[in-house]
Amino acid sequence: MASTNRAAGHESMRAKTIGCGAKIFRSLIAAVLLVAGGLRAAAGENYALLVAVGDYDLKELRPLKFTRADILDFQKTLVESGFPERNIVLMHDDLPKLVARCQQLGPDVKAQDYLPEGAKIRRELELLLNRLRADDAVVVAFAGHGVQFRDDKRSYYCPADTRLEQKDSLIAIEDVYSALKDSAAGRKMLLVDACQNDPQSSLSRSRKTVDLESVTRPPSQPVPEGVVALFSCKPGQKSFEMPELGHGIFFYHVLEGWKGNADANKDGKISHEELARYAERQTADYAAAKLKVSQTPLSESKFSGGDWILRSIDRADPLPVGSVWVGDPKEFTTSLTVTKREGETFEARFTAGAGFDRIVRGTVANGAIGWFRKDVQSLRGGLGNDNLGTISGDEISIAYGTAPNPSSGRFTLQRMKDDKFQKGSVWLNEKAGSTLTVIDRKDGTFVARMYHPKGLDREIKGTVSGGVISWFAKDVRAKIGTVGGDNYGAIRGETIDMSWSGPGTASGMFTLKLQKPQ
Repeated sequence: MASTNRAAGHESMRAKTIGCGAKIFRSLIAAVLLVAGGLRAAAGENYALLVAVGDYDLKELRPLKFTRADILDFQKTLVESGFPERNIVLMHDDLPKLVARCQQLGPDVKAQDYLPEGAKIRRELELLLNRLRADDAVVVAFAGHGVQFRDDKRSYYCPADTRLEQKDSLIAIEDVYSALKDSAAGRKMLLVDACQNDPQSSLSRSRKTVDLESVTRPPSQPVPEGVVALFSCKPGQKSFEMPELGHGIFFYHVLEGWKGNADANKDGKISHEELARYAERQTADYAAAKLKVSQTPLSESKFSGGDWILRSIDRADPLPVGSVWVGDPKEFTTSLTVTKREGETFEARFTAGAGFDRIVRGTVANGAIGWFRKDVQSLRGGLGNDNLGTISGDEISIAYGTAPNPSSGRFTLQRMKDDKFQKGSVWLNEKAGSTLTVIDRKDGTFVARMYHPKGLDREIKGTVSGGVISWFAKDVRAKIGTVGGDNYGAIRGETIDMSWSGPGTASGMFTLKLQKPQ
């Protein structure tokens, strides 16, 4: 009996041990699944559908200048912030650019499929949203015209093939809401800039038959759960495009915010709330200052998943002392050499061609750089304009648009490496047939001989800093021929882009190729 009891006890203990082991095993499996689930949540991908229309049927709607720039620059910004390019569906009506992109994506990708027409937009929206998972994020953006009809509470986006007399040719924003609501994606954002003033063209055949509202309205349907929506203006307002920005006011500030300027708490991260606040404030301030009108973006959100971090920002100093940035203009060489840096302030030498040489003082923060005319000391030439731009990697995009010479263009400045303008080096201007031989080089000064076999022989003294080289007529001694004008150039590896002023003023740039000394 005792033996039986002991056996029973052993069996009981064994059963408990096995049961305990099973529980531990199940707990381990649960833990693994939990971790795997966490990894999967962290492994969700970012997707986007970006749509822009600039050219409409002139019998329906007037054209827009900067919608394509809005969307194309937004696509670039999304890629820079971590969106895989393969996950971005891009639809616009610049066919050559669309063809080039589709050729990069693969031989079976047809550009015609991505023209921003109504049926194609609906198809791509459905294909994208239906395949997303709970750990994915998606951004849907529309730039173009939008309309509201007096007898209809809904708001509409206008595709390229819009026919105002046929509402089914339009994209109802409420339908986009419904598609976003039905998508499994855990994070969803809608950006809409489609409230331009008086969308119908003067040739519009539907002016007499279509009764449009004169003011904008928000969508009548509430924002669905999990969706962040940001519209370019509030009800009763219009949104505007600005040539000096090369963008619509709203999208320009969305771009600037997404690039880093929206980081209000300086934690190196851009949240969806920070982006909305930044776009609202900056758009409203800009419209009031420049156009004396009210344009305040409208944000609506039912996103309960905490902060949606749109991007993280590299806090490495983008403009260190000693860095030299050289432009690639069409008519003359520009350069920016940083000489001082304290916190968010800097001082630099800015030159343009042979006629301008300035000391500029400005600020750089979160990828934004700027200096203003009042903070410029002119060493040579005029003071120039206010300058605003952004730094992305090794490039600075500068836009200036104030007196005395407004410009809507941007100039990109490329970070320069160590120059090769050293003692003994010989540089050849192939077009002119002249050579530049460096006789001496000490710190930031040099002495060189400029020679041409048909009657020019000069000794020149100048300065070189990083990738910037210059000498002036007063520092030239002519042995044969005339003294020549002021000269300014940029060293680009083994070439120098040179421009000079009179006598013999030249507006072009000349390239000198490095020749190995004999």
